[in-house]
Amino acid sequence: MEKIYDVSVTMLSVISSDDAPSGGDDRNESSYSGKLEVLDDKLLITYSERTEGGVMNTEIHVFDGKVMVKRRGAIVSEMVFAEGERSTSLYTIPPHSFDMVIDCRRLKIQTSDREGRVDMLYKMEIGGEARSARMRITWN
Repeated sequence: MEKIYDVSVTMLSVISSDDAPSGGDDRNESSYSGKLEVLDDKLLITYSERTEGGVMNTEIHVFDGKVMVKRRGAIVSEMVFAEGERSTSLYTIPPHSFDMVIDCRRLKIQTSDREGRVDMLYKMEIGGEARSARMRITWN
């Protein structure tokens, strides 16, 4: 049985250049109003945001011990996080596209009926430039 809830979604992203001195982190934390759909053992969280480049729609899929973050609009990307695994995709900021590799070092998923949290530590390579990153997504 499908359940749909209105939720508040908070996205924290911290990206560090591997060759930058400490304190050179790019940190961004934002909150959005979104929807949570619960389908058997799968969760889908959706929200929209306005960016300098226009509207961006985000889908966060949580399933089988994995997290997929899909963005469409001002930025187009599909990041797959599975602990100990690498995934490759395109990262597009129109009109430019870059190869993106995600090497997920740690993935922690905590969910209950209407709230949850996913926390990912990973190495990210975009266009040949490597960075360490953390993404934490919470909803309630």
